Amino acid sequence: MLIVPEALVRDNFRVVPYAGKWEKYVQGINRSEQRRDVAKLERRWKFRRILSCVDKNGPRYSIQNVWPELILSGSTLECGILVQAYDLRTDGECQ
Repeated sequence: MLIVPEALVRDNFRVVPYAGKWEKYVQGINRSEQRRDVAKLERRWKFRRILSCVDKNGPRYSIQNVWPELILSGSTLECGILVQAYDLRTDGECQ
């Protein structure tokens, strides 16, 4: 079985995985030291792309509140899989 970080690396994505709650990630709780380029972006609250697989609206809103350029959101419903892409670089809603 292929897990998400391995699949992304296979397709030449640079991956910074974190298996924990988003709120703890942005607070720097229990995470390893970031690469310099990522740490610089985080200090400026610039998150380019976020892959989100959360089940509740509270964490979804927390992720949206940092205004990344792109959110790729995965979810399941009645044994189906849904992936949404939210481009937050646009001026309007739901672009």
